[in-house]
Amino acid sequence: ALSIAADSKYSHLQEQFKKMSGENPIPAFGCQVTIQSEQEKQLVKQFRKEEKRIARREKRDDDVSGDGLPCFDPKEMRMQREYALMNARKEPVLTRERMNYDLIYYPHVYDSHAEARKTSAFIGGTKMLLPEGIERENNKIFEEVRIPVTEPMSLGIEEKPVFMKDLDEIGQLVFKGMKRLNRIQSIVFETAYNTNENMLICAPTGAGKTNIAMLTVLHEIRQHIQQGVIKKDEFKIVYVAPMKALAAEMTNYFSKRLEVLGVSVKELTGDMQLSKGEILRTQMLVTTPEKWDVVTRKSVGDIALSQLVRLLILDEVHLLHEDRGPVLESIVARTLRQV
Repeated sequence: ALSIAADSKYSHLQEQFKKMSGENPIPAFGCQVTIQSEQEKQLVKQFRKEEKRIARREKRDDDVSGDGLPCFDPKEMRMQREYALMNARKEPVLTRERMNYDLIYYPHVYDSHAEARKTSAFIGGTKMLLPEGIERENNKIFEEVRIPVTEPMSLGIEEKPVFMKDLDEIGQLVFKGMKRLNRIQSIVFETAYNTNENMLICAPTGAGKTNIAMLTVLHEIRQHIQQGVIKKDEFKIVYVAPMKALAAEMTNYFSKRLEVLGVSVKELTGDMQLSKGEILRTQMLVTTPEKWDVVTRKSVGDIALSQLVRLLILDEVHLLHEDRGPVLESIVARTLRQV
């Protein structure tokens, strides 16, 4: 009703304007002079105001119809609601949305969990149960479950165990007392011991990731042997541990293993400070992310320490997704840029 009244008012003003200004247009001869009374001026003003108001209303209507909320049909909405309620009877109340995305497979990435998901138990959706022969003991405070040791799975067709007798002299010296590498160590042996490829190892605790790191350390040492002598001033190996306690443990482990080769291993953390000379005389440094981030920001001695790094090992690399992730990221980026 309001729009009809506004349109009729606009048409009425337009007719009055035509009557007062005349139907025939005034011919343009040289200079043109227009004489209007006060009433005509007010009428022209009001006419232009109505034109602008109508234009604004039309523009607002176009915006609402094009980009605004659509017109809802009550019957259609009721039918959609009834259809949704009928489907809800068949579906569970609590569901977990799963994102379907394509996995990207990178070379030299070894993920034991991803391999386990390819087995028939995961594919068929079999429910995981405890094995037979378990022993349960219920106490007032806790329940103890003893699970017997299971036999390891048989090796696949492409899997070949690596025995220590097949390694070179350096490998046999460092891994003295061991007969063979375990399953995951044998799988990654060729890449870790004989190539310079980047590697990502995803395996549970106790799977033997530390010995895989040792394989990469030995590969780096072997590259700097000339005429049976290790050129100790040509390389640096950095092992980044997430905590100081773990750094001390890794320092003790690598020191005992590499002692036969005369390779020096030192801990570099907030509690264990090293002088410039000690750092230069050390071939392997075990440190924390924050400490190594500070050290690599400045030079040590005549040559920047980061330029001598030939191998960087990051333990617990899943920390990238936590608060300390940016520190690890900056370490890797600086190493790639400076080495």
